Amino acid sequence: MEIVRPKALTVAAILLVILGVLQAFGGAVLIAFAPIVEEIAPEIEVGPAVTAAAALAVAIGILSATASIGLWRVRRWGGMLGIAISAIGIISNAITRIPSMAVLYAVILVLIAVR
Repeated sequence: MEIVRPKALTVAAILLVILGVLQAFGGAVLIAFAPIVEEIAPEIEVGPAVTAAAALAVAIGILSATASIGLWRVRRWGGMLGIAISAIGIISNAITRIPSMAVLYAVILVLIAVR
């Protein structure tokens, strides 16, 4: 029996995997280069809060990629995880004042809900 995947879920899965990989990569780069930044530019303080935020970005990126796999396979847990990750993305990007990312997460949320 072949699984029929709605186009909205396909688009949501692709957007989530792209965002997840970029977010995990960005967090990993920040973690990796934090000591170098402090060494080169001592006036820039990369404290534990920044490192914790970068680690959280890596975790959310991995969860986004996992949700995209669930959406791609049309699994219920993928939809629930995708909705949770999108809600977290909307809230965190609204707090950090990155409206374009909040809108992108809102689009993903709508695509998952439309299916």
